[in-house]
Amino acid sequence: MHMENARIPDRWARTWRNLGARGIPTDALAALVEAYTGPDRHYHNLGHVLDCLDKLDCLEGPSLHRAEVELALWFHDVIYDARASDNEFRSAELARSVMQSQNVPELGAERVVRLILATAHSAEPETEEEQLICDIDLSILGETPERFRLYDEQIRLEYAWVVDAVYRQKRSQVVESFLRRPHIYRTEFFFGRFEVSARINLHRLLVDLR
Repeated sequence: MHMENARIPDRWARTWRNLGARGIPTDALAALVEAYTGPDRHYHNLGHVLDCLDKLDCLEGPSLHRAEVELALWFHDVIYDARASDNEFRSAELARSVMQSQNVPELGAERVVRLILATAHSAEPETEEEQLICDIDLSILGETPERFRLYDEQIRLEYAWVVDAVYRQKRSQVVESFLRRPHIYRTEFFFGRFEVSARINLHRLLVDLR
C-alpha cells in the first residue's frame, strides 16, 4: 500500500537530509507533484513514483547510496512527454539544478543524475545502484496479470495520438526487446520476485499485439 499522501513532505525532507543538503526544497516538491498529477499522466504519474518508493522499502537492510536512489526515483519521470526522446535527460538536469540549489555534495549529485539517466533503459546498467533503480522501475512488468493489464492500458492512453497499427508495431518491438534479454531483472530480489511473471505477462501482451 502506498504511503499516505500526507507523509510525502516528511519523506521528501528525510531524503534531502540524508543527502547532506543545505535545506529542503519544498517549492520543488510542489512543482514535482504538479507535474506528476497532470491530466496526461496515466501511468507515469505520482502513483508510479510512490509505488517505486514502496518497492525500495521492500528491500531489507541498507543499500548502497540509498538516499541517491530515492531522490532519483522522485525525479526519474518528472518530465514526461510521450512524443519526446529526451525525458530522462531533462528530468536529470532538473534534478541537478535543484540539488545545486541545496548544495548537495557533487559526488552524490552526479550519482543521482546517472541513476535517472539509467531509467531510460537504453544501456546496460553499470553499477549496483543503477541495476536496482532499473529493476524497481520495471517491476510493473512482473505484477499480477490484472495490474499489468491496467498498466498496459495506461501506457496506451499516454500514446493515444499514435494510430493503432503503428502503436502495435512499436509496442511489439519494445516487448520483444525485453524478452530477448537474458535477464529482465538484474538484482537477486527482483529477479526472484518478478522475472517469471514478467516474461509471462510480456508473452501474453505480444500475442495480443499481433
